[in-house]
Amino acid sequence: MKIFKVNTYEPIAFHLFFKKLFSNHYNNYRIKEESGYKDFCGKHSLLEKDSLNQVQFLQAKFIQQLFTSRYPSNCSQKGALKVPYFWNWVEPNPRGEIIAASTGKKLKDTKPPVEFNKYASMAYVDRTPSLYLKDVVSEDAKYYHADCDTFYTFGWCSEREMSYNLLMSFFGYKGKVVVSGAHSWSELWVEFKTTDNKQKSILLKADNTYDEFDSYEPDNGQTRAAWLADFGPDKYCKWYNYKARSETEKEKLSNVMVGTKASRRIEKMAVEYFFK
Repeated sequence: MKIFKVNTYEPIAFHLFFKKLFSNHYNNYRIKEESGYKDFCGKHSLLEKDSLNQVQFLQAKFIQQLFTSRYPSNCSQKGALKVPYFWNWVEPNPRGEIIAASTGKKLKDTKPPVEFNKYASMAYVDRTPSLYLKDVVSEDAKYYHADCDTFYTFGWCSEREMSYNLLMSFFGYKGKVVVSGAHSWSELWVEFKTTDNKQKSILLKADNTYDEFDSYEPDNGQTRAAWLADFGPDKYCKWYNYKARSETEKEKLSNVMVGTKASRRIEKMAVEYFFK
């Protein structure tokens, strides 16, 4: 079995950390995902050997596989970072029984900080990307629940997808949260090179709840601008995308430094998940 080195980092800015994590393991991940990438290129008549095609497809899938859960059930985990799914806005709210490691108090008994003061307790806070992703890179586990032990962050479908979209924007992707019924997922509009050296628009679908990664082509004549602006009929979808594209949320994360302890933990989890 090949031995994969876990790198030692100096503290690194959040917006650079996940790029570095991907680049560290790009060659091995490309080999691992070779079959899926070939199928993707065949499906859309794309140039398989184009390096940008490879990177754009593999980056989006790599990040999805870091964060995904298995299905919408409390404590459901699957991806490399083992981020549990937790329902919100139901009664009784299962988030109320989550314990904050720093205080030992349940979230239902924890008052939120000023920026979330419209919520009665931390159990009901909508976990925006800056909260969800900052918790991911904390030095120590922030939460405990009797059914899933300790963990660093958590979220249900919309929170996972807001965060995925914002994180992918650091890589230069344009995307949106899509809502249908009671479920949401992410779509990224990406330009790929075809076998006849033309550009083709492809939508990459990443579902961070059900662990799905798929692709399809936009409707004929649809422009990226029109697609990005179309949030559909769901009344919450506009807010999800507002947060997913928020420069304020992005700036909060840009100012976060990922320490050596956190970076080694995350990379070790990624190596064990993808390559062992």
